[in-house]
Amino acid sequence: MLLLLAGVGGCAAQSPMAGVTIQVPPPNGAGDDAPSIQDAIDRCHAAGGGRVMLPAGAVFTSGPLRLRSGVELHLAKTALLRLNLDHSVWPAKGRSYLVSAEDAENIAITGPGTIDGQGRQLMAELGEHIHKPGPWRPGVVGLLRCRQVRMQDLVIRDGPHWTVHFIGCDGVLAERVTIRNDRRIPNCDGIDPDHCRNVTIRDCDIEAGDDCIVVKNTRRYADLGPTENIRVENCDLKSTSAALKIGTESVSDFRNIVFDRCRIRDSSRGLVIQLRDEGNVENVVFSNMTVETRLFHEAWWGRAEPIHVSAFVRQAGGKLGQIRNVRFENIEARSENGVYLSGCDGSRPEEIAFDRVRIRIDKWTDWPGGQHDRRPCVMEGLVPHPTAGFYCAQAESVSLRNCRVCWAGRPQPDDGAALDVAAIGRLTVEGFGGNARR
Repeated sequence: MLLLLAGVGGCAAQSPMAGVTIQVPPPNGAGDDAPSIQDAIDRCHAAGGGRVMLPAGAVFTSGPLRLRSGVELHLAKTALLRLNLDHSVWPAKGRSYLVSAEDAENIAITGPGTIDGQGRQLMAELGEHIHKPGPWRPGVVGLLRCRQVRMQDLVIRDGPHWTVHFIGCDGVLAERVTIRNDRRIPNCDGIDPDHCRNVTIRDCDIEAGDDCIVVKNTRRYADLGPTENIRVENCDLKSTSAALKIGTESVSDFRNIVFDRCRIRDSSRGLVIQLRDEGNVENVVFSNMTVETRLFHEAWWGRAEPIHVSAFVRQAGGKLGQIRNVRFENIEARSENGVYLSGCDGSRPEEIAFDRVRIRIDKWTDWPGGQHDRRPCVMEGLVPHPTAGFYCAQAESVSLRNCRVCWAGRPQPDDGAALDVAAIGRLTVEGFGGNARR
């Protein structure tokens, strides 16, 4: 299959950066604190690098900050860096982040302090199931074309948009990062490696309305090339969308990606590959997971699939890549739906393996089941279909080894087969256990 080394992120240990230490003076409450923080960052960079510290107990309200090469931005315990809601301190155009960097090397953002994105304050309407976003939503951290990046022991809360966005970065370690976003806010992803290489994300605890950890190749940055050599391990995740995901934006290739030993609870989807554009997805492993997925309001993508793999054209005339060589092994799931695998004419997933995947289908919410969710795509998005333990269609070379489906709770009108197969080029089934509910 593939082999990735544990040190794929290529970053050093968690010790402070060598060099000067500059403490930012406590704020005086007079307005935006970005100038004083930025001055400390700039002086630290000019001195050859080191640590800029936000002191314990201080609350800073800041507009956009730019991190420089060789600088660690450190938030001491009980320090708080809060996004400034005053529009006048932000650029009028373009995507903005509270903390950003561009073409920087050897940078870090560390805790144990907290960054507050004030997401709920930026929503135009508060509803029971979903917040409707206002016209302006900056991200929290956005790093573009940076090398040797470290993010450790940090708490980020209430992100209004993509919380941590690594764009075209090489050599990233995100470790022991806690993200607590409002689960009713759309697009408030946890961590997004986008066109990145050599990334390790481990020991993180993320709760988000949108995807917790999602590996992307967005069209805006298509010139930055493929995403490859990504490892995610030992994370705790809760999402109103997908917990672990590749896609949906996929204009370049994804290669050599491992997700291992994560725990997923109370999520709309668990382990996801969504190919919608011209990039290819290959050499991916999901292993040693516990997954719990449930139904939510249909405004959220996903219908409680513990595993979802799909390849559909996004829009008429669009190009579509290929999914190949993907393995799911030692997965234990309790869910309100089953595994979903489907491609389409011209893009049929190849060499998809399920090994020791055990699905317990139950029903504990009041949201209706019995649907497949193919959004976003040129065809109909939500399609009625009986709930199956494994649904596999329009694919090549699919194997199920030592997999099991069991049904729990009271029978539901949408209950279907343990294994529902259609238009599979080559199917191998060994040691499968499970029967239709009805």
